[in-house]
Amino acid sequence: MVPVPTFVLQVVLLIMIFPFNIMYIESWFFLIVNLWHCVCTPLYKVTFPEWQIILRLL
Repeated sequence: MVPVPTFVLQVVLLIMIFPFNIMYIESWFFLIVNLWHCVCTPLYKVTFPEWQIILRLL
């Protein structure tokens, strides 16, 4: 597996934060919101019924 150069990561982050009219504003907003949800996923509370479903799937 080849590591991604730091420059490429910086450019991607820059485009995500400041879209420069490259993407439509709705798709940019959708991307930012979904990435935020992915980052915050470990912080969401899991209720007991959801836990039972998870255990059955394992």
